[in-house]
Amino acid sequence: MDGQQLKMRGQGHAGAQGSSPGDLYVGVAVKPDPRFVRDGSNLVSVLDVPFTDAALGAELEVETLEGTERIELEPGTQPGDVVVLRGKGIPHLQGRGRGDQVVQVNVLMPRKLTDDQRRLLNEFQAGVGEDTYAAPEDGSFLGRIRAAFR
Repeated sequence: MDGQQLKMRGQGHAGAQGSSPGDLYVGVAVKPDPRFVRDGSNLVSVLDVPFTDAALGAELEVETLEGTERIELEPGTQPGDVVVLRGKGIPHLQGRGRGDQVVQVNVLMPRKLTDDQRRLLNEFQAGVGEDTYAAPEDGSFLGRIRAAFR
């Protein structure tokens, strides 16, 4: 990681009068990448998704260190939901394997609507039922509280 120092025994300058070479210290500097934020061996990225793709579900491409990877968003994906790409992060320094890439979903809302788009959204809103925006049922304490107020 950035600021880490690696010690390579016996790889430095030769010692005085034939003694063994010293150690070589290598400083590590990680160049920032605008696509990713590093969290240990994991990478975190943000995927901007139009609200229609989040609502209806979509198959999208995500940038990884090795190129692009296709992911599937489930219908009803919420802002802040995450998709984990196993083994697509940074290789572990000690041992085998790699970290993961955590893709955080950022749902984009339209800022400008045509008259026709506004009409369609108003029609949608008129047909919204009580369960349209319902959170998934869960047995957690907060889930039970939410259910009590519905």
